[in-house]
Amino acid sequence: MRTLLVSILTFALGCAGGWYFGYTRPVARNSWRVAQITGWGPQRITESFNYPDKTFRELVGSREEAVAHASLVALTSLEHGEADRTKDFLAQRIAEYYLAAHSLDTPSEAREKFRKRIEEVSETSPDLKRRITTKPK
Repeated sequence: MRTLLVSILTFALGCAGGWYFGYTRPVARNSWRVAQITGWGPQRITESFNYPDKTFRELVGSREEAVAHASLVALTSLEHGEADRTKDFLAQRIAEYYLAAHSLDTPSEAREKFRKRIEEVSETSPDLKRRITTKPK
């Protein structure tokens, strides 16, 4: 009986410790980073975690603005002669869409053709191939 009680207590402590160190602390750390970058308060940070799409749209604005931001970063890198960094940056953006964003979109023939085109290009681009074959964390 004593062994069973110790086992149950140890299991409960393990679950509590795992929850604290595996979930609570990383969320608090991420919240602190978001606050440092954006200057938001705790309520705004909580809202951004609960409604990430809305927050992303507010931060980035329109789709054209998002494309312009990415293009500006890529162009700046190219102007500074950082072709490898630019390839990595663009491959990351394409892979993010390929792995996650396409599932949020309404399926269509054009989107499916675009996914196939990404797969074709990945055969000649090692950076893109590596990124689309790596599962997101």
